[in-house]
Amino acid sequence: MIIKQTSVFVENKPGRLSDVVKTVSDAGCNILALTIADTADFGVMRFITDDTDKADAALRKGGFASSKTNVLSVKIPDRVGGLSEALQLLSRSGIDVEYMYVFVAKAESTAQVVMRVADVNKAQTILYDAGYDN
Repeated sequence: MIIKQTSVFVENKPGRLSDVVKTVSDAGCNILALTIADTADFGVMRFITDDTDKADAALRKGGFASSKTNVLSVKIPDRVGGLSEALQLLSRSGIDVEYMYVFVAKAESTAQVVMRVADVNKAQTILYDAGYDN
């Protein structure tokens, strides 16, 4: 399934991550998945919420630089080789994965994988045609 991801540029200093999360929480949005990439001076916080538009509006109102991006969310079997098989399908089709992050749904035997790819529609079709679920 193609979903919206929020990205926020965060200064790498004490309290800024907390400020972002509080802003999203105060807007009534639940963060479902999150990843952070950082450098010495700043970080990029990427996350999925239950209401991307509301979270993005709250962040902008709070003075944070944020953006929304289409990403692909797909369930992949939570077993040895599960992720490798899905990535090989994309690779053979010329789909480059720019980044991804995973969260495991322990109530199920799947891992939910969020990936940023150049062509989300094509990647979605390839994976769904191969039997992957959202």
